[in-house]
Amino acid sequence: MINQILKLITKGHKEVPLFHIAFSFKKYQQTEGRESCVLGLHPLLLKDKLVVERLNELIDYTRKEYAEKVFNIVLDSGKSPRTFPLLYVTFNLKKYKESGEKGSCNFAVPPPLSSDQLIINTANEVVDHIRKNYDMEKLA
Repeated sequence: MINQILKLITKGHKEVPLFHIAFSFKKYQQTEGRESCVLGLHPLLLKDKLVVERLNELIDYTRKEYAEKVFNIVLDSGKSPRTFPLLYVTFNLKKYKESGEKGSCNFAVPPPLSSDQLIINTANEVVDHIRKNYDMEKLA
């Protein structure tokens, strides 16, 4: 996650990671798929029960529906990364101040998951909750 933050900063973006879900190949192999996903949260969101609960539900769903597909896609590519991002959400304070809520958060989802409405709706629900219940300037 630190590398992604540095990339955003060095490109001149004012985006801050809110949360991400990644598929871990090491965990997948060690636990036979049972605990194959990793959740990363902005430090101010760690104690938010709704955020943690909804994202853990999303992890369970994603693991059941997509773990094998993601694992096979990466195996077929011949690469062996440690993790594969499944969902990555950032917040842009400048856009938020200029245009309001719309467009202030960016979602990154790989193609196999990009058309899944449950994933998109849950991520939007979590982002809406964060915007309504947190001072976005403090998050940035």
